[in-house]
Amino acid sequence: MTENHRFPQKLFYIFSAIETIIAFIVLARIPTDPKNIFFAGLSFNRLLLLGIMLLILAMCIFQLSRLKITTHEPRLLLNINKFFTNYEWIYYLILFSSWILIIFPAYRFGKYEVIYSRIQPLIILISSLIFTFLILLKFKIKQSPINLYSNINVKILLIYLFIVAIVWIFLITTRFGLDIDHDFWGGAATPILPLVLYTSLFIPFLLSSLRKKGKSDENEGNWIIKVFPIILFLSAILIWNLEPFTPHFFAPKVRAPNYEYYPYSDAQIYDMTAQSLLNGEGYMNRGYVQRPLYGFMLFIFHTLVGQNYLNVVFLQTILYAFFPVLIFYLGKKLFSPFIGISLGVISVLRELTAFQASPFMEIVHTKLYMTDNWASFFALLITILMIFWFMNKKENHLLLVLIGTMMGISLLMRINLLLIFIPIFVTVFLKNTKNFKSSVLRIGILGLSSFIILLPWMARNYFQIGEFGIEPQKFRMVIETRFGIEEKSDSIESGSTKPSQMIMPENNINNLLNKIDTDSVLNILRFTTANFLHNEIHSVLIFPNSIYAESINGVIRENGFIQESWVGEINLRQFIAITINLLFIGLGISISYKKYGWFGLFPLSIHLFYNLSNGLARVSGWRYVIVTDWVIILYYMVGMVFILTALLHKIGLSDIRLSFVLDKESVFLEGQQKTFQGKPVILSSLIFVVIIAIGMVMPELLIEKKYAGEVTKEEFFQLIESKNIDYDQDKMRNLEEDADFVYIHTRAFYPRYYDPGEGEPGNNIEWLLAQDYGQLGLMIISPNVAGVTIRLDDSPVNFPHNEDVLIIGKWVDTIYMRYLQADVIVLPDESELIVSFQPN
Repeated sequence: MTENHRFPQKLFYIFSAIETIIAFIVLARIPTDPKNIFFAGLSFNRLLLLGIMLLILAMCIFQLSRLKITTHEPRLLLNINKFFTNYEWIYYLILFSSWILIIFPAYRFGKYEVIYSRIQPLIILISSLIFTFLILLKFKIKQSPINLYSNINVKILLIYLFIVAIVWIFLITTRFGLDIDHDFWGGAATPILPLVLYTSLFIPFLLSSLRKKGKSDENEGNWIIKVFPIILFLSAILIWNLEPFTPHFFAPKVRAPNYEYYPYSDAQIYDMTAQSLLNGEGYMNRGYVQRPLYGFMLFIFHTLVGQNYLNVVFLQTILYAFFPVLIFYLGKKLFSPFIGISLGVISVLRELTAFQASPFMEIVHTKLYMTDNWASFFALLITILMIFWFMNKKENHLLLVLIGTMMGISLLMRINLLLIFIPIFVTVFLKNTKNFKSSVLRIGILGLSSFIILLPWMARNYFQIGEFGIEPQKFRMVIETRFGIEEKSDSIESGSTKPSQMIMPENNINNLLNKIDTDSVLNILRFTTANFLHNEIHSVLIFPNSIYAESINGVIRENGFIQESWVGEINLRQFIAITINLLFIGLGISISYKKYGWFGLFPLSIHLFYNLSNGLARVSGWRYVIVTDWVIILYYMVGMVFILTALLHKIGLSDIRLSFVLDKESVFLEGQQKTFQGKPVILSSLIFVVIIAIGMVMPELLIEKKYAGEVTKEEFFQLIESKNIDYDQDKMRNLEEDADFVYIHTRAFYPRYYDPGEGEPGNNIEWLLAQDYGQLGLMIISPNVAGVTIRLDDSPVNFPHNEDVLIIGKWVDTIYMRYLQADVIVLPDESELIVSFQPN
């Protein structure tokens, strides 16, 4: 046996001895329960474990001493090496499992933490021995140099690092992006847990080893990439829906009388848009509408699966499961299937983390009636289409039309996407500047297709509200509610609740555009910069800052930046991790630039311009980050995979080359690829988008109004009597004498009973705020979408959601949205009469 073969074995026994000594000391220092002491202050089980460790240490010393006189490499070692050569995927599986056991904290075992913590040193020791053995089994530093610089644009990397340094200094000196600015200054977005990151790196290595096993047939390994998107799609549906739903700000805990989940705040407004449409009231009583495409989606969902909240979000998760598939194709198209697989796995598992984090963080996910995930979906889809268009050497005007229609329809999901049009138009113009007319033609096709697809909705707005636009009231709301707020150090307290952005003050029309002066412009620049930087900070903070397999609870407990009250404090561990993570991102950006030139920065421009849009809207953090943070994840994973692949290849643990993960996608498939004929797909997609654009306005035209809304007193009592409902006529006469009472026939949603002192958070949904008495809160659709509250001592026994109701009450005007203070609610279909008399 040569010294080259003997040296790795020598290292193994030395490392194993050191690991055993460390494990022995750690185990011996764990306090023993006094009633279990057997000898020398230790329990019998502890002594047994320590004995096993001493035996392992003795074996290591013995084998190390025998190594000098051993002339042949052990047959067992040769057989193990041969086995792992033939079944490399088992090698990676055991290596990954050993690493996870080493870094898995005891607290994650919950009530079994104490038990596990006592045997953890031995488990970690055995796992460390296996991990060390597997590393040294293949350890061999290759003499051939790895030309890293051929894949990196050093100039771009240095520019990036310079910009990062300047921004860091700017943050520290000005506090812009750190000090809290306004109500919609949020905390962290959904973090990527360390275990999620490890899994996303492990699975591509595992699949690549399976591909190599079957590469005797050039098409044998292709099935993995062909089937993986389907597996990813089905896995997303399965994993997401196996996780139980937990209450959230936008879907609070269940309450009497139905104990069902109902939407709240912004989510409630979106769903009421759909409910209004379902019942013939049009979009929000044929008035102003925000996020109309999502209201239409919920209309479709309710039509298909009914009113049950969990059924609707189940359908939504099925549709959103295409997001991981899209991000897989993003990585595959720009770099390789290796990167695509990694991104797809992260996408699935990060969404699972969002579900688990719901009780502790202000984040959103696909089990909520919110548009942020769908805005992310559209931003990703448009980016992928642009990449396909740009990489096509021939002019493809049909694909450009599809991109334009997608851009237009995306504005109906979230108007904030408007600013990403800027880099898209610039890219379309700059693709081939030699032919100016062709560039102008492309701009015209893109802009015209975006405008035409919006015409049905803008025409609807013109005929219904007299304004030809997408969401004209949204711009006014942002200007009137945020641009005029000056910076105040005490504007937000830790733990304060946020108002709903969807409810616009009705009595706050200040016409601020006519009052803008120099100070106003400076204030706008200040808060735009602050919120933009705050979004960028949290786009970086989503990455792990610990090597341990922390749970979401552990991450929240150990990182103050999760909370919105965080103002920039970081410890040494976090500083080091942030620096490393920023370096990975920079490497990814420089690699992308090296490969594609300026177009390699196109995804980054989408991210930056969207965050600029949020900065102008004076919102940042939490759910606002997720719309385009997949761009940062893309560059981060490229940089990390680049370093990891180069390192593993250099020390002989993997024969995967950098070209395999960074270059053409054909490297992975190793077979002839057929030229993709995209015309049928593009045409069918165009038809689908046009159907959506036209179909959105059809329900408002075709579904007849079902409820009269406000009715006369006589009509009201005729409706009661027609249902043979008994009521106290004397009490009713007392109500009839008050001229302020209104009589309403409508449909009610989300009945929730609150005991005294209970209510929902927020300050502008006043009919659900906590009171010193019991109350039932609900929503109605006519004569207009509004809230209703009625004072009750106890919850009604029977009050179904989505129920026909008759109400007597008084309108209460507020600066936000008027609501109805009810005195009588009649449920005709249930023959129920609910009465509450207000105290004088």
